[in-house]
Amino acid sequence: MTSLSGSSGLSLADVASDTIASLWVKVYASLPDEEIGRSLLVCKAFKDFLPPLIKEIYYSSPHLTQKSFERLATTFANLEKLSIHQKYDDDLPMLDWSKVRLPLLRDLSLSCCPVKSIEFNQMNTPLLESLYIENQGPEAAAKFKLDLPHLQTANFEHTHVSH
Repeated sequence: MTSLSGSSGLSLADVASDTIASLWVKVYASLPDEEIGRSLLVCKAFKDFLPPLIKEIYYSSPHLTQKSFERLATTFANLEKLSIHQKYDDDLPMLDWSKVRLPLLRDLSLSCCPVKSIEFNQMNTPLLESLYIENQGPEAAAKFKLDLPHLQTANFEHTHVSH
């Protein structure tokens, strides 16, 4: 048995117990998302039970691939705010929103983030209130469909949609 501190008698296996995990969740729930994100690197147990606490992500680098995007959406399913701001590049990978679901997302900001279609609806983003898309890429989005009963603000800059 490996001890975390000399005389505590606490083993590394205890970190993953339900009781200890629930205490850690309470501790981390009071921290800013950025601190929780850093804590994901502490141990495997934290990586498993802390993601539901993260409500906001600002993603800027490296370029987001579809696979990474799907993993982000699956891992952080409780996101309420997502900002993806990348440096412009004609060869950025296109993201397909039809393959992800963020059921609690309320605020979405995409800059230099090519999208296959601008299609946000009650299946993938049912609570979306604010949508900002800037410079979605050199190719026009194949579809444009918004079916969002809670949408209050939509802003599109340098965004192309094909017929």
